[in-house]
Amino acid sequence: MGETLEFFWETSAGRYFGIGLQEEDAWYVACGEDAGGLGLALVGPRGQLRWSPARERGAVGSATLAPLFTKVGGPAWGAGTGLWAGFPFRSIVLKGGGEVREAALVGGPVKRGLALSTAAGWAIAWYPRFDQTVILRYFPGRRRGTWRAVWALGGHREPAGERLRRVR
Repeated sequence: MGETLEFFWETSAGRYFGIGLQEEDAWYVACGEDAGGLGLALVGPRGQLRWSPARERGAVGSATLAPLFTKVGGPAWGAGTGLWAGFPFRSIVLKGGGEVREAALVGGPVKRGLALSTAAGWAIAWYPRFDQTVILRYFPGRRRGTWRAVWALGGHREPAGERLRRVR
């Protein structure tokens, strides 16, 4: 049902782990201090859902969610009968406006996640500590061999960006 990538970063703040899923020409990555409790979902405009980790590490789950209408006014989706197929949440509600939003996650291991808009919907990341939840979008840069990254950290409403190039 799709391919996942695992990422590792060594930073001055320590080592970080990430799970990535591809959508069109971009990779979306959820990042935390370790793999425990880390997850990533891509939700399309009609509720198409892909997520990782699924039943086993490296696997991608898929299902279709039903749109929900809420008082919050943001996009929201919920499970219909027999549609869940192992996804860890019963519903997802995006709060606020803009490219980065908080996701209310109901019925699963955490209550909040982080959402970043995609070309076709939303990428949603979760991690046991919301303030350490990171979501990234990697896409090709203007110059050959370069990449750009847009990322957000739990508790911050504005995305940050950076340009990446191969280290030689």
